Amino acid sequence: MNIQKSTSRGFTLVELLVVIAIIGILIGMLLPAVQAVREAARRTQCANNMRQIGLALFNYESAHMQFPSAGQAKRGGGGSNAGQNVFFSDRGVLESFGNAAPSVQAYILPFIEQNNVATLFNLRYRYDIDPSLPEASTNQQAAKSEIAVYICPSTGRSSLADSEGYGFTDYSAPVTVRPGLSGDPDQPRFKCVLNGDSRRRISAITDGTSNTIAMAEDAGRADVQTGGFMVIKTETMDDGTTANRRSWAWADPDNAFNVDKLVNNSQSPVGGPPGCTWDIVNCGPNEETFSFHPGGANVALADGSVHFINADVAARVFAALMSKNGGEVVSIFD
Repeated sequence: MNIQKSTSRGFTLVELLVVIAIIGILIGMLLPAVQAVREAARRTQCANNMRQIGLALFNYESAHMQFPSAGQAKRGGGGSNAGQNVFFSDRGVLESFGNAAPSVQAYILPFIEQNNVATLFNLRYRYDIDPSLPEASTNQQAAKSEIAVYICPSTGRSSLADSEGYGFTDYSAPVTVRPGLSGDPDQPRFKCVLNGDSRRRISAITDGTSNTIAMAEDAGRADVQTGGFMVIKTETMDDGTTANRRSWAWADPDNAFNVDKLVNNSQSPVGGPPGCTWDIVNCGPNEETFSFHPGGANVALADGSVHFINADVAARVFAALMSKNGGEVVSIFD
């Protein structure tokens, strides 16, 4: 009786290498698609956050018959601080460290279901006032709350707060547009919907609330200690007191910004190109409409709606969308 031994043939080393190479190619082909799907989801969440903020602004106006102050404005006059950004009260009065106006984000806390934080915040005093002072002993506690609605997931933050514990924001209020941004050399600097030296009624937006930007992404601002590119600035007020300015903090009125460039200026490489690194004002996320989305950024209009504005938007159109009463009614949104 003959017994035949059965043998099984395995893969050769060359065949295994070929299979591995094919798998690698397939993964390489699928990875961009997976990343695109993930970014689409992040962008949708980011838009949802901004929609809550836009509706909060609109509801604030309905409740108070005016939009909140942005907390930041350009100062005129001929003094030593002329032309610098300084803090104003909601009545347009220059204030000291003690009671400068808060940020837009602080005003709308009750309208984004953050009443627990709002009750800690005495809006008559700065967010970082000394907690030993009884007038606003819990302002710092409020300002160190990490509020998810103020964070865009596309930013990829390693932390929701800075090195001192103050919560970040990726959404801010444009307050003025620089002269000539539209391409017209005679275009003066003008104020946007939200501004630091006034509270504006909705009737003042004569270009139409559905044609005027109220809030925009200004994502990625952070202090150097948490991997960002910015440092604390200190402002000396008229009374000799000083106020720290953290443009990345949701509670700081300095997170409002002047529109000096178009959308996603110097977005790549991360950190900015030579000559326009992100530690320089008007480069990347430092004082600009900026996001980590490819191709543009989310903006909230004065009617509470949210739209995506392309990075290649024409300067004339972009300036017109920032203008509340310029008479140049434009719309490029769906």
